[in-house]
Amino acid sequence: MSKIVDDMLLQATNFEELLNCLQVVFNICFEEGITFSIDKLEVGKRVPFAGFIVYCLTPDPAKVEAISAFPSPKNLTGLGYALIQREKSGRPQLIQCGSCTLSPAQRNYAVVELELTAVWLQRLRENLAQYKFTVMWTPGKRHLIADALSRYPVFGPSHALDKELALCAAISINDPALRIIASNIDEEYRLLARALKAGGGLPPDLSGYAGIFGELRVEGDLILMGERLFVPHPARPTIIELLHTSHSGINKTCKLASQLYVWPTLRNDVRNRVASCPKCVAALPSQEAEPVAPEGASFPVEAVAVDLFDLKGSTFVVMVDRYSGFPFTARLSSTSTEAVWSTLMEWFYLVGFPTTIKTDNGPQFRGPFAALCVDAGIKHITSSPYHPASNGLAESGVKAVKTLLKKLGGNDNAKFRGALLEWRCTPRVDGFSPADAFHARRVRSRLPSARQESVFDRQGFADARSSYRDQMVKSARGRPLRPLVIGQHVHIQDVSEKSWSFGTGTIVEALPNGRSYRVQTDAGVFRRNRRHLRPASTPTHATFPPLATLYAPPSAPPCPLRSVRLKARRVSFRV
Repeated sequence: MSKIVDDMLLQATNFEELLNCLQVVFNICFEEGITFSIDKLEVGKRVPFAGFIVYCLTPDPAKVEAISAFPSPKNLTGLGYALIQREKSGRPQLIQCGSCTLSPAQRNYAVVELELTAVWLQRLRENLAQYKFTVMWTPGKRHLIADALSRYPVFGPSHALDKELALCAAISINDPALRIIASNIDEEYRLLARALKAGGGLPPDLSGYAGIFGELRVEGDLILMGERLFVPHPARPTIIELLHTSHSGINKTCKLASQLYVWPTLRNDVRNRVASCPKCVAALPSQEAEPVAPEGASFPVEAVAVDLFDLKGSTFVVMVDRYSGFPFTARLSSTSTEAVWSTLMEWFYLVGFPTTIKTDNGPQFRGPFAALCVDAGIKHITSSPYHPASNGLAESGVKAVKTLLKKLGGNDNAKFRGALLEWRCTPRVDGFSPADAFHARRVRSRLPSARQESVFDRQGFADARSSYRDQMVKSARGRPLRPLVIGQHVHIQDVSEKSWSFGTGTIVEALPNGRSYRVQTDAGVFRRNRRHLRPASTPTHATFPPLATLYAPPSAPPCPLRSVRLKARRVSFRV
């Protein structure tokens, strides 16, 4: 028994054997509910089967007559296609072919548009859906079957292409996911779809689409660009929300969106939505630390930094001279502003009053302390809250003094004072000690020394410090963050939780150091370092400009003539 599609051929050595085989086949088909057409049943020594007369395998005369009587092609009146696959031996195998008469609108198409129209027939698309392949242009004279079919089409336009497109429309409308788009089509979208279906030129009020009109097509009520849905204006906010369901980052969401959809402001809309999502913003990592901003001084006690630290139940205050790095320290009787100021005044009476004093925002250095500085003619500068690095000079002084105290048992006694003197006289990486720079001479300690010079090389010290600062800047990690402006909306980081969940605010003041800002929030005004402030994106995905205003090109390039296209050796592209 042989079977091709729904045709079956039974053969036997004699008539009785043939009847027995036929009875078996009928019984099986009866059990499976398979029926036969009596009109197609033929019994004999010569029967037609699969285009041949089975006996000596001669071609069916009816098929031969259809080819021999095929009229000579004269002009292009229809659209034809042929899907051919070559075997390993090189022998061609016809998979599928078809043709139809051109509609009045299709007769106005350029040749290249007609060729691509054949590729997009739904029946052919269904057969090719499971494959990935490359389409290559070849001269029409080599497409014998398709060329012949196009000049003598079998079906009219209502029986072929329109039927296939109607099938596309039915598939599109019945897909529940696509109803989000189909139910939000506006009038401009409908006008564009009508223009694409008509196949003529663009109406004057849609001239803004000239730049992409040739890349668009209509399936049912929907417009596509390649395999991407062209989303109407009212449906975009919904699509944006669906794209952000996974709460992925900007790049991943943009990649997903560009694979499925197209509209003029797609990337910006995705970027704004992700950047304004509270859950995504709260989970963002901390911003990279900025390079240390070098601060200098021209002479001793011009600028000082002050901070407190605790050790073994005692509180100490440390003051460091910015010019020399010379540290002062003392144990405090209490942590009040008065106790701190009293100790500082003892030092000021000894070495002079500074021009500026920098502290953190501890309770000792708030309102009353600022007033005392004003009375003393000192400019009080505070570091950014939750950012100790902005008062790095005091932090480094505290670290050195506290480490030395720990090594000596934590007692502020003569032993510690002697060790602190030697520490002050020890040269730093620039070759100068804090004591040398602060006193402008070599300070005599308990170490025996043959050095008796008393003149301090100020220029050498200045050059050494400048060179050291340059090296620090070059080797510093991180990069400066973009400055914020007054009125800019920002997200504020909750430093304790390391998340951006503190809330949002508006910049109301940029402080002189350039890295600290005052931010107005619903809970009041807060001061924060730039590292703890992230620019907030204002959501703009709810409204969009009309499509036609964004697609008008300066000048649309003309379609090349067929003679020009034929000169190309080979054109390949991914489908």
